Amino acid sequence: MVQVGVRVTNESGHPQRPSFTLESSGQITAFWLARGGPAVIAPGHQAYYTLLAPNFFAQPPITGGFQILAFTTTPGTVSTSAAYLPTTLHLSLEPSSVSRVVPVGRPIVLRAEILDRLDRRMHLAGEPIYLGQVIYGQHGLIFGEARINQGQVGQTPVVAYTNGQGVATFTIRGTQVSTDPVYFEANLVNAHQFYPFGYSEIVPIRFGPRG
Repeated sequence: MVQVGVRVTNESGHPQRPSFTLESSGQITAFWLARGGPAVIAPGHQAYYTLLAPNFFAQPPITGGFQILAFTTTPGTVSTSAAYLPTTLHLSLEPSSVSRVVPVGRPIVLRAEILDRLDRRMHLAGEPIYLGQVIYGQHGLIFGEARINQGQVGQTPVVAYTNGQGVATFTIRGTQVSTDPVYFEANLVNAHQFYPFGYSEIVPIRFGPRG
């Protein structure tokens, strides 16, 4: 996450110049950049700021919760927002690893399960789950060349819908022998704001010659 909006109320009797940071998993980040609001908030007034992450390390993971902290110097105070949890759902792939070389053309099945925060399966039917593929090459990312379900060769991501048990099934067939494995990862997508979330673990599959 690189940007967040926050509404602030100065409940003190003095003008305040707030500085903002985030707390995630017990760690406080560097101060975020505040845009849109006044540098100083008058007593009893409200202001809205758009906060921008100052660097990569300050960005909280999209799967975790966080709080916004506001610091002032006169007097020296720390104020916190309520905890924000982007999602309670995430995915798991079964099997979680493929320890053998899979011959090109031979099908291998990955099942994506929707889980809650306690890793209990959620029986949500008809939910779209997206499975992507990529190769992490020595010089950067390379498009995978596997076929997922009835998609085109190399298509990524490919969507499948959950059954009554909250499980979506993906049948994968390699089309090319590669020295590097193809990495598969599943995710959900927010139905209203269309951002991806709830990522599964990554499952590498190495494709070899036909047996």
